[in-house]
Order: sequence, then structure tokens, then C-alpha cells
Amino acid sequence: MALRYFGRAEHYLLILNLGCDLELNPAPEPLVAPPGPDGWSLLWSSESIAYGGDGTPPLNQDSELRLPGEAAVLLRGSTGTEYGTA
Repeated sequence: MALRYFGRAEHYLLILNLGCDLELNPAPEPLVAPPGPDGWSLLWSSESIAYGGDGTPPLNQDSELRLPGEAAVLLRGSTGTEYGTA
């Protein structure tokens, strides 16, 4: 499941993966496309070691998006547009 918030300067993407580990290469879902040239950055993951998980693999924007199984991740992307400008 993917839930995306479209903001003026930042976008947020919450991905819930209830299955096994998933590698999207390429990611065929338009909702996961990064909003700007900087791509996505990981904000939070339920697989964090702090929560007893195995950790989340780093995001590799150029080749694939790897998501841990039975986990939720929250990503943040910048559009490059500042608040108050069009």
C-alpha cells in the first residue's frame, strides 16, 4: 500500500509492505516517483534497529527501491520549491 501527501515544498510517501521483501526495479507505480531531483530520503522505518528490526536498506535512487517485508517506511522528498513561491 502506498499513501502519498503532495505538499508545496515537500512530499511524503508512506509505504506499507505486508508481504515479503520487495525490490522495485524499476518502480512501476507513479505514486513512488520522486518529486524532485534529490529523490527520496528515509524519515522513519518500522524495521529500525531501535524497534527490534533488522534495519532498513539504504535507498538507491538510481537503480531500485528495496522495501523490507512486513514493514512500513516513511519517505520525504523535496520538490525544490520554497514555501511562498510558485
